[in-house]
Amino acid sequence: MVLSYYGLVPETEDCMLSCEFHQDQTASLHVNLSKNVFYCFGMTCSAKGDVLNFIQLSEGCSWHEAGKISEKILLSGSMRMDKKRKREKRPVPKSKECKISTDRFQSLLEKILELASLPDEIKNRYLISNESIEFDLNCYDKSIGCFQSEKKKYKSPHFLPETVSKFRIGFLGTKLSDLRKTLNAEGYTDEELLSTGVFDKDKLSRFSIARVFRGRILYPFFREGKVIHLIGRQTEYSATPNKYSNCATHPEVNRTKIFNEDILQSCDQVLITEGVTDCIKANEIGVPSISPVTTQFTHDSYDYLAEKLQGKRIKICFDSEINNSGIKGAYETQKKLAGYGIQSDVIQLVLPLDRDKIDVCDFINEHGCDDFYQLLK
Repeated sequence: MVLSYYGLVPETEDCMLSCEFHQDQTASLHVNLSKNVFYCFGMTCSAKGDVLNFIQLSEGCSWHEAGKISEKILLSGSMRMDKKRKREKRPVPKSKECKISTDRFQSLLEKILELASLPDEIKNRYLISNESIEFDLNCYDKSIGCFQSEKKKYKSPHFLPETVSKFRIGFLGTKLSDLRKTLNAEGYTDEELLSTGVFDKDKLSRFSIARVFRGRILYPFFREGKVIHLIGRQTEYSATPNKYSNCATHPEVNRTKIFNEDILQSCDQVLITEGVTDCIKANEIGVPSISPVTTQFTHDSYDYLAEKLQGKRIKICFDSEINNSGIKGAYETQKKLAGYGIQSDVIQLVLPLDRDKIDVCDFINEHGCDDFYQLLK
């Protein structure tokens, strides 16, 4: 009833739907009506929970307020379809509207990354230090029409400076004019800039960096040495509360996104990690690694992934946390790879009693390379 209220119509008790909580180009929201739960496999989303959590995310309200809304839905028994109509009117992803070639689209992402220089303050604070950062993130909450402050925690991955350079990590600040002006001077039109999803226009047609990308660390995805995708990691300068933001994908490019996939061309064994910083940290100490940047690869990516992994020794090490989502995702990944005849080992990190989470990056920073090598053995 709640799904119908928000314009979603599940065909079976266990199915995939288009996610309402991010710009979903594929059906990435898994719902299970018998268990009363949902989970989004979108790389930048990972919305999950029960029926009240679904209402919370839809309305931008508290858990208590979601309870009151659920009562209204149950009492009315009606199917509010205005949300569905609103969703159907959403614009088609701009990368499909703009007639830009694959090579030009990728060269544009390359140029954006080149111009998105990483300030020393951001590099030292968010990437090189070994400090835990706490900051207040002030974001505009549409549901109440004002800015809300939210406490955020961030653990720096303690990368080496050469690692930051090797993976070409960037930062997209909030200044627009220089970036747009430079790209226009390079021959890229505003329409082409909009096709990336990194730029946007407001209701008054004012051009700007998309809110979901302002003030974010940029991690590029490469395929055969070319930039095919960008994700933006939240910092204290971000304008939206989501942890990661995705740029658009060119419609002619395989939508499978595997972070650091080019490493698969030159290794006979590989570690699959959950997070992007885990993947980079493992590679930094000489362990070839890739990542889905979430608890699982997308459903439609396994054909492509299995082809790349054939004949390799695979180890999977996702986050260990109280809710067990990481280890569940690791075993699900192992199961799906086994369906292609690919065997793998799952490594589960021991969660300290005083912690709610530990990941590969934490383990290497706290225990050192030798202990991690031994763990792999």
